[in-house]
Amino acid sequence: MSIYVIDYENTSVAGLNGIERLLDTDVVVVFFSTNAPKIDIKAVEKIQKSEAKTVFKEANVKITGTDKIFHDALDAQLDTYIGYLMGKYNDKETTYYIVSKDQGFSFVCQYWCNRGYSVKQIRAICEGNNLEEIEKIENSVLEIIGDRTISKTIAKITMTCKTKEGIHNALVKKFGETDGNAYFTKIKPLLKGKK
Repeated sequence: MSIYVIDYENTSVAGLNGIERLLDTDVVVVFFSTNAPKIDIKAVEKIQKSEAKTVFKEANVKITGTDKIFHDALDAQLDTYIGYLMGKYNDKETTYYIVSKDQGFSFVCQYWCNRGYSVKQIRAICEGNNLEEIEKIENSVLEIIGDRTISKTIAKITMTCKTKEGIHNALVKKFGETDGNAYFTKIKPLLKGKK
């Protein structure tokens, strides 16, 4: 599982590039505000093509009772939401991506990485996917499994899980115990670099 939290105010539609390649186990959270209240029709098309669960969160950028807009209000709420998601999923196998060009998020990534979580900052979803590497793994898995759709899912799981145990558990969760165990046994030779 991968979770992408997008600073839409900062990236606009470019941050969504690659969303169409995500799996149904992935989650995309799009943070927007009155500073970026509209979504481009091309972005809507990309979201519709994606299997990922996509949710929208409106950030409050004004203090109640005032007209003053605070520049970093969305960033602060996005930071807090990352921590909420970690508590909700309580899974250190999940990779969290902050999609933003704002370098202030590097401190958030460092904070959580020091506590055993995988948190990375990228400028677009496609940077998190590492599409070339996924395609290479997909092709290797396809030779073993023989089904492109299943190979795509297995490749993504092997990319996002850090350990063999994590991959095994994700395969069983996705495909059921019998098929998940069978797929894991078949692809195990490809996992030599995993703990």
